[in-house]
Amino acid sequence: MRSINFSMGWNSSIASVDDNAAVRAHHYQHECLYRARAQCLEIARRYPHSQTAAKALYRAACASEQLASFDDWWRKEGARLHLQDDAIRLMTRVYQQYPHDPLAGSARKFAQVYAEEKAASERNGMF
Repeated sequence: MRSINFSMGWNSSIASVDDNAAVRAHHYQHECLYRARAQCLEIARRYPHSQTAAKALYRAACASEQLASFDDWWRKEGARLHLQDDAIRLMTRVYQQYPHDPLAGSARKFAQVYAEEKAASERNGMF
């Protein structure tokens, strides 16, 4: 309900640059999917040769994909950040960099699924 109320009540055309920055910071700080994504990307960056790296990239890809269509604010922010492209890129990294990881097959599948969903949404003009 908070998301719906915010989407209906926020007028970015009259908000100042500082207002919009505060809203963005608030959403980034309070959305667990965004925070999980950031932590997973950090794990993959810091420990690329660990057993956890592929799992971290996979989870970051899932979070990116979910955020891209989470609610009105995140759909707009996701478009700005290209989160759908990010999800595809991260899944592709999993199966290319870690081909022997148990998640490699699923990552290949979901990279394709995400790309097909993105193409369908672009054709339909949904996002």
